Amino acid sequence: MGKVYGQQVFSKQLGNDISVVCRTEDTRTGFRHVAELFINGQFRGSAKCTYCNRTWERFCYESVLLEAIEKFAPERERIALKDRVSKL
Repeated sequence: MGKVYGQQVFSKQLGNDISVVCRTEDTRTGFRHVAELFINGQFRGSAKCTYCNRTWERFCYESVLLEAIEKFAPERERIALKDRVSKL
């Protein structure tokens, strides 16, 4: 893990029992965003997106947040969660 220089928690925006902790880390050639998805306080998995320069996201962590939802959120809740992210 590289030096962490930014972090944001998405919990109230996603629902009562789901939260995602996102952080920015240094890499040798740029930086990466890492998202850890928790359901009812239990860790379900993490996703990462690596960048060499900068991102073109609507808000910081958008891509990695959607990736974590796609990989680890329960299938029946994915569409609703992605819709909530699109409204952030």
